[in-house]
Amino acid sequence: MLSFRQLEAFLWAVRLRTLSRAAKRLNIAQPTMSKRIQELEVECGFAVFQKAGRSVDLTPRGDALYKLAEQVFALLQQVEQIRAQEESPRRKIGVGVTELTAYTWLPRLVTLLTERFPQVDPHVAVDHGVVLRGKLQAGELDLIVCPAFAPDPGLCDLTLQELEFSLVGSPRLCDPDQLYDGAALSRLPFLTHGARTGAVEALRNWMRDIGATPQNIIEVDSVAAQVGMAVGSMGVTLLPSKLFAPLIQAGQLMEFKTALAVPTVQYRAAYRRHERGSLIEQIASSVPEVCDFTRTNQV
Repeated sequence: MLSFRQLEAFLWAVRLRTLSRAAKRLNIAQPTMSKRIQELEVECGFAVFQKAGRSVDLTPRGDALYKLAEQVFALLQQVEQIRAQEESPRRKIGVGVTELTAYTWLPRLVTLLTERFPQVDPHVAVDHGVVLRGKLQAGELDLIVCPAFAPDPGLCDLTLQELEFSLVGSPRLCDPDQLYDGAALSRLPFLTHGARTGAVEALRNWMRDIGATPQNIIEVDSVAAQVGMAVGSMGVTLLPSKLFAPLIQAGQLMEFKTALAVPTVQYRAAYRRHERGSLIEQIASSVPEVCDFTRTNQV
């Protein structure tokens, strides 16, 4: 008879596409993971996977088993939820956000999760969007908030907020009467995040379209540091307009008029597709309630 552990190992191997990722998700050694899959195949009487490099692909029978296994596992999770109502255990949920979220509304998100979902123990990771996406795909995180990325068949996402960005810098660097084209922008020092962030990708495309090739690019992986350096005339940077409007109104920063409008950046919340209908989807659906990139340090 198939065991719960065999079924669990099979499901996570399919979801995460490799046995090593699944073993890490389940916190077991890879030989143990392989043994559970072998035992499952013995019980079923057929192979469920066909090897394709490091990844695993389902055999036709394995695909049919996976569809049934998803239904069985969903029922078992409902049993666990009934048990949880009596024992009230806390479930660890991995939530990944970029620095801009941590800089603005992350405390409100944590408060929402702990108050609305008392059975949840949120563990927060702050990193670049590309890194967060990889951790989500590998099962290391359950939910991420980051700039939009190309569609992924293994993930579900929902729209949060579209941020308007402006190119800003110290008034000492900006001529308020000049319309900056690519040549003029190329002469300015630029403060940017690392190359793996969504906002930087949007800026890179914008720089290419406007024809700018800056010679002095300074990578600064901190929004606060970028702001401080921009106020100190060390360079210009791409920042959310509404969030830093007080500094612009106070005259510490100035918006550059550019020949091509600076692009907006769409933020989204994402989770793995197999979590549809689960607690993770309920949590993700609550995120838009507290998403607000217009103020820092919200509580």
